[in-house]
Formats: sequence, C-alpha cells, structure tokens
Amino acid sequence: MTENELTPQDLEPELRRVGITWQVFARLAQENQAGQPSPEPVSISLGLERTAELLKSLPDGAGEAKFLEAWKARFATPAIARMKHAEERARKRAHDEQAGA
Repeated sequence: MTENELTPQDLEPELRRVGITWQVFARLAQENQAGQPSPEPVSISLGLERTAELLKSLPDGAGEAKFLEAWKARFATPAIARMKHAEERARKRAHDEQAGA
C-alpha cells in the first residue's frame, strides 16, 4: 500500500461530518435488492477515493437522505444508463447476427 491509498478508516471523519454511519451502505445494498432486507451479511466494494470525493462535496450534517441522493446521482444513475446501453447493444448484435444467419 502506498502513502496515498485511502483506507476505510480515513473516511470516518467525513462520515461523521456528513452525519452518516457505515450503515448507510447497507441501505444502499438493500435498495439494490428491490428493498428486500438480506438475511445474509452484506458485502460491498467501494472506490474509497471516489467515495471520499462525494462525502467532501456534501455540506456538514447533510444526513442520510442527501448522501443517498448524491450517491445515486453520481454513481447509480450513470451505472444504470451504461448497463442499459450495453444491453441494447447486445440485443442489436444478437438481432443482426440472427438476421444474417
């Protein structure tokens, strides 16, 4: 690990400043499961630098709702758009292959 690499502990001050805990990430995972609570422990992988940037962009005491809104805007919405675009390309490719066969 280099000096510049963040650890989860490095995010703690920003989490506190924004007014959230690590539990907010469990909520994100739950929302990704259509709101169904998981009977199993949740494991997620975070880009710590990007998460730190997002946290730093929020005002003091923003809270969970503002954090989730910002997270979705910064990460989830673009990821969903990329996924839909990839699915559409795959459908078109399959259609083109079927038409050429």
